[in-house]
Amino acid sequence: MSFNVQFYCRKSKATKNGTAPLEMAVNINGERKFISLPYKCHPEEFNRKKQPVELVDYQSAMRKRVNEILANMVNANEPLTT
Repeated sequence: MSFNVQFYCRKSKATKNGTAPLEMAVNINGERKFISLPYKCHPEEFNRKKQPVELVDYQSAMRKRVNEILANMVNANEPLTT
């Protein structure tokens, strides 16, 4: 099984104040699904090597939640799908 979580800040969907929605891409066995998150940030902040602490914390919390869901699916012998 291969599993990966990535985050994207969609600059093309930026609002008038310059913030753009954060999206999470979940890849399981080569199948990818994008999930829109309620968090918005400035694309310039997202693309920096040193991102703001609150953005890093939010990404960590979302990654942890996905891991919990996958662990529950494995424990329940459910098929792992996106």
